[in-house]
Amino acid sequence: MTHPRQQPGQSFEDHQRETATWIGTSVAEMNRSHDRWHVSLAKWLGTTSNALRSATGACLTEREAMLAGMEEDAVLAISRYAVHAGVEVP
Repeated sequence: MTHPRQQPGQSFEDHQRETATWIGTSVAEMNRSHDRWHVSLAKWLGTTSNALRSATGACLTEREAMLAGMEEDAVLAISRYAVHAGVEVP
């Protein structure tokens, strides 16, 4: 199963609640750990976080933007796995 996608007309807050429920945690915890998962994933892979670069306003190439989207998918999946496996953010 993939993570929830924000639906047209759905508020950001409702989307965050839906995503946190899918992960199995609270919105506050999801938000607290989210960027740390991006950093951990990038460090583990020996790369730069294109998603965090994008979030800070960096201009991404088409390839970097594609990787940023894939990274976001991975971070949400890892977050869900970690919650259910009882793993803390490294």
